[in-house]
Amino acid sequence: MSERGLSFQTGKLVAVDIDSLQEDKNTVYQAHIGISIIDAQSLLHPSPNNRAAIESHHLVVGSPKFKRIKANRFLFGDWENIPRQAIKQHIDEILRGPETTLVFHEGGREISVLERLDIQLSQYKVIDTTTLARSPVSPRYTYSLEALLEELEIPFANLHSSGNDAHFILRALLMLAVRYAEGQQKANLPDWVHTAREISQAPRPLTKAEKMEIPEAKRKLQRKTNKKKKRGGVPAAVAEEARGETPGANTP
Repeated sequence: MSERGLSFQTGKLVAVDIDSLQEDKNTVYQAHIGISIIDAQSLLHPSPNNRAAIESHHLVVGSPKFKRIKANRFLFGDWENIPRQAIKQHIDEILRGPETTLVFHEGGREISVLERLDIQLSQYKVIDTTTLARSPVSPRYTYSLEALLEELEIPFANLHSSGNDAHFILRALLMLAVRYAEGQQKANLPDWVHTAREISQAPRPLTKAEKMEIPEAKRKLQRKTNKKKKRGGVPAAVAEEARGETPGANTP
């Protein structure tokens, strides 16, 4: 998709999102920084678990107690606490490599913060998904990240937590690339198009609240099963479901 400044032949795409910022004109004191990475080779040589193609981080800069509730909403692993004096080196190591492209969604704040952290952005290509998503009919309309994900049919949750936002920004970019490629040609699409669609629209992880609902649903089902037993018999489908089996799966 070179027409839009993207190349899926080499290099890597790195999405960055920053929130919960505490700063003055020259110094970043505390922040939450989300970073997600995908290597171009993941699109050219897909794996069975496409969701794992995106590597995601949620960094808490400064005190580990700083707005911990946002860090705890991170869906893609454990958050990391990084001392303020180490954040430049940490981000530089993530970005290091040939042909790195930085990806933002309304990235003015992110660019400003990275520059104040003395991260040299001039060596990287920069893409903003708000620009890519603008319609020729309404060029001034700017999608929020939530609206863009809904438009692209990408499953999401727990936005406004930087680690999650960075992950979903990268999914949005992949899906915008898919839409663009499909709009250019209807047949003989490059192999990466199918892989990028699978990665961008893969099921998201469950939130903590959703994980808590699962055992509660199992308990309700077990209580229902026990009541039926007391009344003298349990239908086969209910018994199978209570054991975690698919009803009728063992039927010849």
